[in-house]
Amino acid sequence: MVPPTAVRVGRKNQPSFVRGPFGAPELLSVFVSRPTRFEHNQYVGDKRNRFVHDLDAATDVCAIDELMASEQFAAFGPDSLAEARNRGYKPHPACTGRSGGVSPAVATTGDHTEG
Repeated sequence: MVPPTAVRVGRKNQPSFVRGPFGAPELLSVFVSRPTRFEHNQYVGDKRNRFVHDLDAATDVCAIDELMASEQFAAFGPDSLAEARNRGYKPHPACTGRSGGVSPAVATTGDHTEG
């Protein structure tokens, strides 16, 4: 029997496959990348609007790359949502899964529809 071989995909956030015994791909994991300065942190705060983002569940709405470029971010110690709240940050609804209204990007574009 031939051992499974890994097939690497060149783009970020793409699945990594292993070939099974009959050549069918089997999903191993999805590559998750964090900003270089926050590779060991889960939560990052946005000083401009006082939202805290969960880097493990960040979406395009969160605009983490834009936040890193602006250099208006904060880290928390200990790295927890409770500590971010203690410092006055509100959980960002798009990535923390918390209720609290519409995310800022949706609210400014008016694309929010209730259903």
